[in-house]
Amino acid sequence: MKSKKLILFIAYFSLVIFTSCGGGLEPSGPVTELPGFSGKVTFVGDWPEGIQRAHLVVFRNPLNTVGDFNPLNLAFVGDSIPIGASSYSYDSQANRLADIFEITPGDYSYTAVAISYSAEILLDRSSWYVIGVYYANSDTTAPGKFSVFEKSITKNIDIICDFNNPPPQPPE
Repeated sequence: MKSKKLILFIAYFSLVIFTSCGGGLEPSGPVTELPGFSGKVTFVGDWPEGIQRAHLVVFRNPLNTVGDFNPLNLAFVGDSIPIGASSYSYDSQANRLADIFEITPGDYSYTAVAISYSAEILLDRSSWYVIGVYYANSDTTAPGKFSVFEKSITKNIDIICDFNNPPPQPPE
């Protein structure tokens, strides 16, 4: 009777081991690229004294009214850009401020670099001054729009920040 139980135990144990391991240490499937965007920010002129923060920000919809500057419209906030930098390359997957800003496929209408003289991140529009805006195809008449697609990185979302000639400010 003991040998029957031992054989059943070995058979059950073998069944569990061989069926639960699947491919062993092989990858479970192809590795897919997460959606995102990347680019370069170039700074022209001298950084003003007293700046505490600089961030890349992306909004789903344009900033036409004060009400458009809100957390539901805010799609992405990048890590702090080093104060005094002459350029800054970024990737939305690697350089986001927090995991809640994981970019998703969709259309984005307003992308900018904004500075603040406050050490804290404030969600008050008047606390931020836009120093550079993304313009598509060198058309500086309106902020550029771009799309992010499944499993791909939208590249060349480049911004020039000219401290001597800043872009028009969104409504306050």
